[in-house]
Amino acid sequence: MATCTPEPRFVGGGRSAPRSLCGACERAAGRICVVGTPEAITATAHKRARIFCTVRRYGAYQKRSEEEFLIEHRKRLEKNLHRRAKEPGYELRKIGRPEPQPEHPTEA
Repeated sequence: MATCTPEPRFVGGGRSAPRSLCGACERAAGRICVVGTPEAITATAHKRARIFCTVRRYGAYQKRSEEEFLIEHRKRLEKNLHRRAKEPGYELRKIGRPEPQPEHPTEA
């Protein structure tokens, strides 16, 4: 005889933590969801599961300085530019920065 087990749900927090983001999402989903409370609970469980999986995969959010952000942003831009240039068959190469020229050349 087969037993029917309910669908597993992501539990924790919920209404016991009314001031949390997930609690607010659950309440909003309960008010907005036309089809009923079970679907709202399932939607909240999926949202929590996505948050949990993201944190587990990429780690917790860490605040970075502006300089670190700009360095990583530039690396991403360069990588995308190389990829987009490779598609039609171009090759990008880094060139050195030009030496700064004095504004007024000194005459010897």
